[in-house]
Amino acid sequence: MIVKIQAPFKVSDAQEEQMKNALQKLVRYNSKMSQVNVFFKIGDGNLPDSVTSDIEVHVPGPTVFASDSAKDFMDAFKGALNKMDRNLKREKEIRQSKR
Repeated sequence: MIVKIQAPFKVSDAQEEQMKNALQKLVRYNSKMSQVNVFFKIGDGNLPDSVTSDIEVHVPGPTVFASDSAKDFMDAFKGALNKMDRNLKREKEIRQSKR
């Protein structure tokens, strides 16, 4: 699985590795993930100094998307990751119920 992280600010190698490790855990819901894109935006949320994290997961079928905003970019990432986790879990349950 390819992981791409784009941010308008410097992300340390340790933080980038922490994000990649967290994203690897999403494979338990769909082993056919080909690519995950993480985008960060500054000042694009409800709070004036907020950071928005968007996570886009490419799986067979429609692309799955989750987004969250927070003051800190890692908090925004964790919020978006939790939403993505729920989305993928729901999709897996739907796939299994159709069998």
